[in-house]
Amino acid sequence: MLFTALTAAAGNKTKSLNNVVNRLFYTYQGQTLISAIFGIALAFLFQKVCKGDKCILIDAPDPDEINNNIYELEGVCYKYKTRSVHCNT
Repeated sequence: MLFTALTAAAGNKTKSLNNVVNRLFYTYQGQTLISAIFGIALAFLFQKVCKGDKCILIDAPDPDEINNNIYELEGVCYKYKTRSVHCNT
């Protein structure tokens, strides 16, 4: 008798959980909510991290530094020339 009551209670919890999942993933409002949560998570993932004046900035090297030097990588020497190009962004 007790086992039957516990099984029935567990069945009701499963049905309510299925109802919540169905409303979240299969309705327009639920999909909008899930999309907003994922969007906010992505924004936090890619946000710029600064602590006071200590920000991580990535700048291109000075063109004169590249043009006037020879670089060695894995035993092979390279000499670079800079040139301006137009990029479609």
